[in-house]
Amino acid sequence: MYFGAHTGRFSGSGGNLNLQNLPRDEMFGVNLRHLICPPPDKKLIVVDLSQIEVRTLCWLAEDRKMLKEIKETDDIYEAFAIRFGMWDKEKGDLKKEDPSLRHSVKAMVLGCGYGAGASRFAAMSNITEEEAQKQISLYRRKMRKVTSLWKYYTDSIAGSVDSGECIDTEGKTIPTKLTIELPSKRILDYGEVLPHDDNQYTAFIPRHGKAVQVRLWGGLMAENASQALARDIFSDMLLRVDKAGYKIIMHVHDELVVEEDADKAEESLAHIIEIMSTPPQWIPKIPIAAEGSIQTRYEK
Repeated sequence: MYFGAHTGRFSGSGGNLNLQNLPRDEMFGVNLRHLICPPPDKKLIVVDLSQIEVRTLCWLAEDRKMLKEIKETDDIYEAFAIRFGMWDKEKGDLKKEDPSLRHSVKAMVLGCGYGAGASRFAAMSNITEEEAQKQISLYRRKMRKVTSLWKYYTDSIAGSVDSGECIDTEGKTIPTKLTIELPSKRILDYGEVLPHDDNQYTAFIPRHGKAVQVRLWGGLMAENASQALARDIFSDMLLRVDKAGYKIIMHVHDELVVEEDADKAEESLAHIIEIMSTPPQWIPKIPIAAEGSIQTRYEK
């Protein structure tokens, strides 16, 4: 479903087959993913954006140093390991030399970017709460720009309430709305923020076709903005890949699937990766990367 979430992300709701969440394992002896396959003279080209939400979060946080480090590395998690003081370039390739450390760093980067607490992060990463708190503290010390982004959004929530009412273009008095303007110029609209006695704030946002009341806080808004920006970047790339003449048969999250003649597949794969490694014109300096493969049946 186009624009199936508050952030604008595509969703798989509205039908019996959810392509956004196909099971990885067999169901009743059938692998649904493998049923997606081209004719004998065709191939599937599967390309996805690499760690796009990590990149969009750093962009929104204006962490230019981290963005530079990401741009200059072949392994984004090695760049973060170095930032965290957990790895040194002189030791070689992190993925090759210490894959378990890389896995731990990856979990930190993906799990701590939106302000998760120790209990939640411990459950996500299958570690103790004590270890989770250590990793959270390390992330927050080394990623000050991100924590500042959380605070900025938290202040924006309270500010939208404190500013009270405003006058619209027709001269009517209306409650001040909480919004985030993305680099694409698209607006995330939270509507009117509702204050509560326990210093909490809520707003109604659409979820699964209904307006649902949710608690607002800086980490949640950072997550929303990061996902929304990733969606806009991916949508821009969908249009460019389509304009280049490729037949897109489906897309899942930050991944697209193209059907191509078998004898053109290698050349087309390289071209599509090139397109998807080039940022949109409206955000030209964000470091983007893509990777892909040629398949005879859909696997992921």
